Amino acid sequence: MLGAPARQRGWMSRHGYRLPELGADGIMICRESGWRYQEVEPGLLRCLDWPEDQPLP
Repeated sequence: MLGAPARQRGWMSRHGYRLPELGADGIMICRESGWRYQEVEPGLLRCLDWPEDQPLP
């Protein structure tokens, strides 16, 4: 989030790295872990490679 009023400017990975813009397939890849992320609905990002309810390895 950035500004006042706040606006979303992007997404962060579970490892704390800013995710790149969406690829042609709608997938964003973390540069640290290589894990894939996808915005499944507006405002909801899901990690495709690790369950959300599991701690990071």
